[in-house]
Amino acid sequence: MSIRKNEIESIEKVNNNLSLYEWNVLKTDVSPPNFLFEVLIVPEGAENLGELFYSEIKDKLYVVVGSYSSRFYFDEDRYSMETKYFISFLLSDNYDTKCLFTVNDREYWKYKSKSSVVDENLLEQMYKNIFRNIYEVDDILNNFLQD
Repeated sequence: MSIRKNEIESIEKVNNNLSLYEWNVLKTDVSPPNFLFEVLIVPEGAENLGELFYSEIKDKLYVVVGSYSSRFYFDEDRYSMETKYFISFLLSDNYDTKCLFTVNDREYWKYKSKSSVVDENLLEQMYKNIFRNIYEVDDILNNFLQD
């Protein structure tokens, strides 16, 4: 499925308002099963999911930002693992949850590079900002530096 303009604009709106949303870690091993994780569509070629963060950005509209590992092949037998990033929009009501779309960092870059200069690391930056916020990295380091 190809990326549509309003999907890109939605991603950028989330990025521009990142600090306004309440972010949480999406647990994958919780009972009962997590309704967001159950319907999450991860990018093709994803082998190992990293941290997943979610926020309800509007009533019944959720965003998941995450990382995953993917193989980069040098040749047929040799490869390395790369960390990549993605964002998914999910719609949930009391009875049903659907994944509206998922875009990885490469798809975002390919779409944006057709029409403008693009920040190819937008999804990576979003992920890292959420990570630092949730785990209070700046507070921990500032506390460490004050000792």
